[in-house]
Amino acid sequence: DGMGRILSETPGIRLLVEWNPPLMRAAGQRPEALPERLSELGFEISRICGPEGTLQPLEPGTVDPDPDREHELLAIRPGPG
Repeated sequence: DGMGRILSETPGIRLLVEWNPPLMRAAGQRPEALPERLSELGFEISRICGPEGTLQPLEPGTVDPDPDREHELLAIRPGPG
């Protein structure tokens, strides 16, 4: 896919992503598909937690600890060096 190609070819890119498991399930999608795909593209993924913005690493295939709400994710694709 075009976006996947662009993301995989851009070292050091950072994405701020809204992850909404309830809406993904309502659309017939697996919520785990988003973090799994980002991981396949070489991204390290963290949930942004609380008002202080604490980062909690999110491993691919992780079951969402709070599946009934949306989350903000920070996805970083490490650059060279």
